[in-house]
Amino acid sequence: MSSVSGFLNVYKEKGYTSHDVVAVMKKILIGAGLGEGVGKFKVGHTGTLDPEAEGVLPICIGKATKLADYAGAGLKRYSAVLKLGMTSDTQDDTGSILTESPVTATREEIAAAVLSFRGEIEQVPPMYSAVKVNGERLYDIARRGEVVERKPRAALIKRIDIVEFHDDSTLTIDVLCSRGTYIRTLCHDIGEKLGCGGLMGSLVRIASGIFSIETALRIDQMREAAERGNLLALIRPIEKCLPFSSVVVSEDATPSMLAGNKVKIVSITSCDNNPKRGRRVFARGFDGQIAGLYEYVYEQQASPDDERVLILKPLVMLASNS
Repeated sequence: MSSVSGFLNVYKEKGYTSHDVVAVMKKILIGAGLGEGVGKFKVGHTGTLDPEAEGVLPICIGKATKLADYAGAGLKRYSAVLKLGMTSDTQDDTGSILTESPVTATREEIAAAVLSFRGEIEQVPPMYSAVKVNGERLYDIARRGEVVERKPRAALIKRIDIVEFHDDSTLTIDVLCSRGTYIRTLCHDIGEKLGCGGLMGSLVRIASGIFSIETALRIDQMREAAERGNLLALIRPIEKCLPFSSVVVSEDATPSMLAGNKVKIVSITSCDNNPKRGRRVFARGFDGQIAGLYEYVYEQQASPDDERVLILKPLVMLASNS
């Protein structure tokens, strides 16, 4: 059969890199007859988890790989253990300890410091991260024992709560945040604010966009589903995993749209009560086939005297002939 497209909600276990999970799932999918072959079949993920982190790692399959950035753009939720009184070169407990200090803050002061990070913040990416500086990954630079200047990046902490104090210097926090937030750095920065240092002890991603830990399956469970012939049923359709509605294009305009061309508003047959610039929708042909992800934009007409008109412009083509 031809390759399928969609998303799988995988639970990444400790010890696997995100790349490892992609490689294993690709083999499982091909073995189950859901992919055409290693060379043609694309599998990816929507956002890296560190090797020692675990939890939700959405896997994109086939044409869904073209939408990985959109699927990974939603809020992320994490459960992390924050250890106060020490710092490390990796900002977690897998690295070398750099400093140790007594924790003199009360639990009330610790709670106030944690909650103060709610809202829009700036973070300096850790040296052990995949961010590129001058074309080189920071973790490659860090492994040589070098430290380079990094520019702060904006992040949004939508919600942060203390779940439990394990003792006076160790606690579990629950964080709902934007894509690109470094929880290791958040733990480090909380420790800095308290004056005693801090690092991350463990990390579990509870949710990524619509994907939650409650429905995530481990690799062995995915393999068992493939052996039983049930893996296809676990793959979620593309349009069910992204927050975009659909519009249907008229029969005469469908061939042009499937070829990757712009769509005039008058060619949309399904009701769309909110066509406005910047809004994104899945555009479907008259037969229901998804052509791709489109965006409403204004286009200047042939004559400079004509008013600009709203049209649909393709962002990501998904049609079989694209």
